[in-house]
Amino acid sequence: MASIHSEYLRFLAHLAQRDVPEDARRLAHLVLNHLQLLAEVGAARRARSTRLAPLALAHLAQMPVAHDGNVRGPEAGPVLGRLHRLEVGPFRGFTRQETFDLSHDITLVYGANGTGKSSFCEALEVAMLGSISEAQVKRVDQRIYCNNEPPRI
Repeated sequence: MASIHSEYLRFLAHLAQRDVPEDARRLAHLVLNHLQLLAEVGAARRARSTRLAPLALAHLAQMPVAHDGNVRGPEAGPVLGRLHRLEVGPFRGFTRQETFDLSHDITLVYGANGTGKSSFCEALEVAMLGSISEAQVKRVDQRIYCNNEPPRI
């Protein structure tokens, strides 16, 4: 949890230097205040959003807009960069390679069930972190978890 917390603080410091809507800043602080509660559940079946939505309804308006922490310098770790493109596949729900343009400030991922939203997020997770937390939680070998075929019984 300590590394998640420190990385999230780095994200807030980065966010403080960007021109983003006040509600995005409030939501970022809400997540920080409830990071443990949100981090302990996986992303499957909307578990995090199920926990986050009632918190947002109850507390979002009272969250601070400004980040009160110190903006940390390069000694705090690598500078946060920007991902402009992600190529995915074959991977989980993607049977062939797909290219996603992430060059805009906001990227909206939406679609019907089974269209690859979770697979996209997991591809992003493995590209950025080298592993998928859901596979670790389920104690499934990541190579098997990432396979785009159904598991054999």
